[in-house]
Amino acid sequence: MIGIPAALIIFGISKPIIEIVFERGSFTSQDTSVVGSVQAMFAFQIPFYVASIVVVRLISSMRANHILMWGAALNLLVNVILNLVFIHYIGLKGIALSTSCVYLASFVFLFYFADKLISREERLAPDPSGD
Repeated sequence: MIGIPAALIIFGISKPIIEIVFERGSFTSQDTSVVGSVQAMFAFQIPFYVASIVVVRLISSMRANHILMWGAALNLLVNVILNLVFIHYIGLKGIALSTSCVYLASFVFLFYFADKLISREERLAPDPSGD
């Protein structure tokens, strides 16, 4: 719940953050604009990254690490494809947007399989009421 507002705040104030922290001497306002837009695209990954950490721990605790391996392979494939597509259309900030989309895809993939694992465990668990 904190990740979404944090992402929106960072997206909204990326340029002022970069101005305050880095715009001195050789770091120009044009550099600030480029870095601020890249940081804004990276901010979209925050909620999915945080949620993925929880799901990864759940999957790992259920000893289904093979799902994590397939998720990593999917991440690699999605990252390469989206990097090529986004950098062609929106330039440098496309790499940052690609990374954010990879975290979204990863979360969806992992959440889907975690839900399937939980459903399977519930079906296999003995009925506590004895029926």
